[in-house]
Amino acid sequence: MLPNATHVQVAFILGPLTHLCLFIHGELNRYAVQIAASFVLAFFTTVVVIYRLEPDIIASIVKANVLIFTYLVALGGSILTYRVFFHRLRQFPGDAIDSLSKWGAVFKAQRNAQYYLELRDLHKKYGDFVRIGPSELSISNVSAVRAINSSQCTKGPWYDLGGTNFNIHRTRDPEQHDRQRVFWDKAASGTALRNFLTKINNHVIRVVDELDTKRPVNITTLFETSSFELMSSISFSEEHGQRSSQELAEMLSTLHTNQLLLIGIGHVPWVYTFREWFPFLIPSTAKFRAYASEMLNRRLALKPTTPDLFSYLSKAENSDSPHFPVEWEARLSTVAGSINDSALLTAITYYLAKDQTFQSALRAALLPLLTSGAFDPRLSIPLLEATIHETLRLQPSIPSGTERLTPPSGLYLTSEDSCSSPPTTTNTNSTTFIPGNTIVRIPNFTICRDPRYFVSPDTFIPERWTTRGELVRDASCFFPFGLGPYACAGKQLGLMKTRAVVAALVGAFTWRLAKGMEEAELLGRDEFSVAFEACWVEFERI
Repeated sequence: MLPNATHVQVAFILGPLTHLCLFIHGELNRYAVQIAASFVLAFFTTVVVIYRLEPDIIASIVKANVLIFTYLVALGGSILTYRVFFHRLRQFPGDAIDSLSKWGAVFKAQRNAQYYLELRDLHKKYGDFVRIGPSELSISNVSAVRAINSSQCTKGPWYDLGGTNFNIHRTRDPEQHDRQRVFWDKAASGTALRNFLTKINNHVIRVVDELDTKRPVNITTLFETSSFELMSSISFSEEHGQRSSQELAEMLSTLHTNQLLLIGIGHVPWVYTFREWFPFLIPSTAKFRAYASEMLNRRLALKPTTPDLFSYLSKAENSDSPHFPVEWEARLSTVAGSINDSALLTAITYYLAKDQTFQSALRAALLPLLTSGAFDPRLSIPLLEATIHETLRLQPSIPSGTERLTPPSGLYLTSEDSCSSPPTTTNTNSTTFIPGNTIVRIPNFTICRDPRYFVSPDTFIPERWTTRGELVRDASCFFPFGLGPYACAGKQLGLMKTRAVVAALVGAFTWRLAKGMEEAELLGRDEFSVAFEACWVEFERI
């Protein structure tokens, strides 16, 4: 019933041979289905070949299983041996399971849905450079900030989730990104922001009115719902009340369910490839796509009198340059314009509720502008900007950081600067070489709470950005909207919306955390972007 020894030996040799000749080269994430299919085909082919030699179906299946199993054991053994003893990242410290497979990261991410805390603990244990995957490093050192966010580094394989070149956020092609970025920059220009101002002001009035009628308030839900409505207005020219509260709740639930997939699948993006072939495996993705397409189709049937986001983005389809399908940009704006904005507003409201003294100081700074009509959310106001900065420092929108891929030549990082060529002898002792084609990330939550860069790093002290500059030891590790060519295109629009809402709340209410929430720590779920659980607040009209 068993295959002869020669056949077993051949199967065993094929394992490391295919590893060294095929699987060790390039990125194969997007070909996961084809690779799985090839294994299935190899099994059935083996069964057929054996059956033709020995017409016994049971014996043929048993022998084929033994040969395929032998091959897979040899392949797995070759991969694990290489990753432990010969891999270019073998000298970097980290948990043993992480050096062997990304499934260790999946387990850590799923454990509490707070992978950024797992990264913080790893850096406390191992230092600034931690191996968090077979070919991946987490770097919590300011020397890496400019180098990793420079044009030398490109986006990592996480961005291939489900395919490639979908929108400005997901494309890994720098040239295509730059072509599409032109349209996003126009959508965030001064003229565009002026067009959005009326919609934002109307939105603020509705938020204040809603807070007047509820005691206490779950600000997480309130801001998620209101931010989604504002996003719908700015992006798709939808009217307030166009969707029922039940429909909004269903859309937000679908959005969160889809984002929650990123907690685990984000670490093994090849798994998501199976969804493209078998959509029933992840139904929430299809549902989310349907919602975004429906919103876009409604918008494209309109001729809004005031330009909205897609007044600019839809022009990309009429340009001479290659463009992204506009429905993919719709999905991007749906997520970025609602979840990220609402999380920031929730965090700001939480910290101001905890710090009544600073809440009063911010009110004193804003009231004269609000009462005189001089407040303009497009403009930076020092104390309000400090509030936003300090909140983003403590609760970064992407707490675990984003993936980047080092150039083939690698990167040299020093304590003073970063460069892409070998350093001089004067700084060799403080140099760390990151090999080429390595996935790297800067863990934003960890680095922004590092005492080397901020005094009292876990404490909300907005004055560190204004009158108490000595509390900031190195601000270059703080880049809440990204740096370099992939910096957030919607930064100014996001800041404008946040300033408007926070100023309105400060001018209309005093607030504190509801009973039972006083000692609660604000730690969100890591869904790539941060998302918070229910946060209850008591508002009182001034």
